[in-house]
Amino acid sequence: MNTPRLPCPLAERCESCDDTTDLDVYEAETLVGVTCLTLCRICAEDECTPPLDLPSAVHRALIHREHLATTPNGDTT
Repeated sequence: MNTPRLPCPLAERCESCDDTTDLDVYEAETLVGVTCLTLCRICAEDECTPPLDLPSAVHRALIHREHLATTPNGDTT
């Protein structure tokens, strides 16, 4: 789940454990597409992602595509 810096917004807390330290944005695959999540280092290393219901996963996948579209050619590096 280690991802180069993404053009996605960083939340104030880990979306898995609510920690407020050592945060970064990571991509996670779902059944409906790739989403971005703010996770602390420990949750990212352990691949602990928050559960998402289907409507939330769809919404987040669409929003993530918008984040990626904000860079020329979809380049996320």
